[in-house]
Amino acid sequence: MMSKFEDEEEQELGKLAIRLENAAVLPMVLKSTLKLNIIDTIFASSGSSEGAFPSYIEIASRLPAKNHDTLILPDRMLQLLAGYDILKCSVRTRENGVVERLYGARPICKFLVKNEDGGEIQRISRPKIVVDVGGGIDVTLIMITSMYSHIKSNNFDLPHVLAHAPSFSEYGRDMFASVTKGGAIFMKV
Repeated sequence: MMSKFEDEEEQELGKLAIRLENAAVLPMVLKSTLKLNIIDTIFASSGSSEGAFPSYIEIASRLPAKNHDTLILPDRMLQLLAGYDILKCSVRTRENGVVERLYGARPICKFLVKNEDGGEIQRISRPKIVVDVGGGIDVTLIMITSMYSHIKSNNFDLPHVLAHAPSFSEYGRDMFASVTKGGAIFMKV
């Protein structure tokens, strides 16, 4: 028989396992809502404190999908983002008794939406060569070159890391000794 302490420890380990299993969900949902311009739509509607919060039906109606069975998916995605305090969520009851959720932008959204002047990523279109220091398996470089095909990209990482990376120009050296030249050099921390 387990002691109370062992039982609590077992429960905590189970909770940790669930959190680890679900760790990838938030980034995937956030990426999807950004690609579908859902965050932009909500921010445009509720960016100011006086703004109206759109319902998930209003948001889903602006999406390219025409399958009505998929209308529940944006609501679930938005509920998740509200759970992480990326969005505000409120509930209202319509005249016919139907309860619907309304979503509004939280301050963090101003860093997620496209800027009116073309967005922060637009600055990256000027350099001809981008160097990702400690770039790992090229995830960021793949995203940049898919948006800006004219940019040459270099991954600068250790040789054993680059052995598993795709086919960008790669430099297998110690980033603390020297860094190759490029029009823009970035490093994720």
